[in-house]
Amino acid sequence: AELKDPHQCGRCLVWHPFTGRRITYDILSMIILGWDLVTIPLEAAQVSDPGFVYTLIGAFVTLWWTFDMCISFCMGFQHKGIVEMRLGKTAMAYLKTWFVLDLTLVTIDWMTLIMTAFSAAFGFARGLKSLRVSKIFRL
Repeated sequence: AELKDPHQCGRCLVWHPFTGRRITYDILSMIILGWDLVTIPLEAAQVSDPGFVYTLIGAFVTLWWTFDMCISFCMGFQHKGIVEMRLGKTAMAYLKTWFVLDLTLVTIDWMTLIMTAFSAAFGFARGLKSLRVSKIFRL
């Protein structure tokens, strides 16, 4: 069974949880999460100086998680055997579950990115990025 939004706009925005587009998106998210799982501990330990390419990839990852946070309002989900596709319900479910953690992590990412641009020695914010590992429980 599936619950769909009565408005055409809502139906266009919500991603069904079992489509190729959604599965591809989730796989890309897992790859980027893998990048975070490897690089964040290295950043926190200050193992190496990040070069231009590393910094560029870090900016892309921050943009990805920002986009992920926005698109998460439109992610259909399954609850008690019923696929929920109503935009209001998907948005509310996200607000009640992962929104606060995602907002905290994305804010830390942006603060780290901005502060790194101004100062190379900002280890505290880099250490806070290690909270990104909690995203693995979401996937």
